Amino acid sequence: MTDAPTLTGQDIGAAARATGALLDRVLSPRGIDFQTSVVLNLLTANGSALDRDQLVNRVVFGLKVDPTSVSATLAEMLHSGLLSEVDGSVSLTPAGTNMFGEIREGIGAITRRIYGGLPADDLAVAHRVLVAVTERANAELAA
Repeated sequence: MTDAPTLTGQDIGAAARATGALLDRVLSPRGIDFQTSVVLNLLTANGSALDRDQLVNRVVFGLKVDPTSVSATLAEMLHSGLLSEVDGSVSLTPAGTNMFGEIREGIGAITRRIYGGLPADDLAVAHRVLVAVTERANAELAA
């Protein structure tokens, strides 16, 4: 009997790059990048509006990027009509909501293809492990 392979950062990175490449196939034709999709997702998950500073901080923490790049993304999204900002609160416009729906539909189709048929118990274990790895890595970064 052989030992099961050990999960490594290389495995996680390979999966992230492969799924990221698939996500790019959904985003690129719409003229948006990953960071823009994260902003759309965060705003949708939070009732379509967040305080600007709170939104920037969430993207910075989640993506491990510079606040300047997030501010540039927000400026572009405001310019392109995906977002509006009033009194420091950033909101999705109808165009932003529509864009999110298109992206969600494309991601859903890919998700069904690549996760379909995998045992639910395995997916649950993978989820728990990846959440724990992420929490530990974030703690290391904060130390």
